[in-house]
Amino acid sequence: MIRVARGAEPSALARSRVARLSKALLVREANGGALPKDFSFTGYEDARELLWEAQRRKCAFCEIPVGIMGYPREHFRPKDGAARDPEATPCDPVGRWDSDVYWWLAWTWENLLLACPGCNTVKANYFPVRGRALAPMEFDLSREEPLLIDPCRDDPLDHIVWAPKNPGAAPEDWEWKPESVNSARGAITIQALRIDRREIIVHVSDDLWRNVVRPVLHEERRVRGGEVSAQEAWHGLLDELLFDGAPYAAARWSALTYLQSRSGSPLASLPPPPRPGRHDPPTLPEGLPPAPAGIPEAAWWRLLAGEALIEAVVMILRATPMTAETLGDLLRSPPSRCRWSVERLSDQLDTLGRAGRVIRRPDGAFATP
Repeated sequence: MIRVARGAEPSALARSRVARLSKALLVREANGGALPKDFSFTGYEDARELLWEAQRRKCAFCEIPVGIMGYPREHFRPKDGAARDPEATPCDPVGRWDSDVYWWLAWTWENLLLACPGCNTVKANYFPVRGRALAPMEFDLSREEPLLIDPCRDDPLDHIVWAPKNPGAAPEDWEWKPESVNSARGAITIQALRIDRREIIVHVSDDLWRNVVRPVLHEERRVRGGEVSAQEAWHGLLDELLFDGAPYAAARWSALTYLQSRSGSPLASLPPPPRPGRHDPPTLPEGLPPAPAGIPEAAWWRLLAGEALIEAVVMILRATPMTAETLGDLLRSPPSRCRWSVERLSDQLDTLGRAGRVIRRPDGAFATP
């Protein structure tokens, strides 16, 4: 696992978040303050290709190469409840399972990653935290301390490195495994994501022998024989092995560091390898645009979702009487999804008037009785 920079949020995801999050709030309002278990979390598909490119076509966690189609968009904070204990299920008591968390982050760019099926399945809804969890509709992620490593906010190499589990064997027989660097978060992440599962160890160990250990040993022999300087050999290895998008970059960095640190290595006096990956500048994730002054929040959700628009009109006029012209401008102004024409709004106000739900005052403004 290495640092990941997602880049700028796709505009399609931002539009989807406004509509889908508003819809979720309306469903919660109608369902006693909770989302039903069958609520459909969709609308974040536009993130897939950008995440794939940002992660250099690798799983965000184990760095196994992944294809663009058919791979899960992983929600770092699970969108439909969180297990605080690795064995917890939705039927477990409060404390082990939090049912009303992170649904509001389902369409948040800062919460999306691309994961391989193995990591996505193993992690599932597990998300332990130290201290308080985020409250519903809280978007400042810095106010919560996850115990899992987030490659977009943490440097994973501060917590997890790869090392040979059998260093006494011949180098071609080394089997590499991830281990925590005096880090509880590293240990928890390895266990939660099973980064040490057998298929990953096999792939990584094979890559490290063919593409790191053998070339380093070869260059060390050349340095000792005077064929090349240590600096030239080291720079050549770094350029060849730690290029942007290199497979298993965390393991490669770990192997280079391990080999360089061995007693007697002619490369030992040179600067350590640069850490792979990078981070975006920290940003505060966005939620919903605030409702205009005087507009009830519940009415604003309806406009953003483009649903129950007649009820939204009644709520607005109950809170703030206004003329049809002012109301029309409000209903049609972005990010509202209402596209009523002047004629349709007039017809709707007439219908509401006949039903006794709105009145027209002498000053021309519409209001509720």
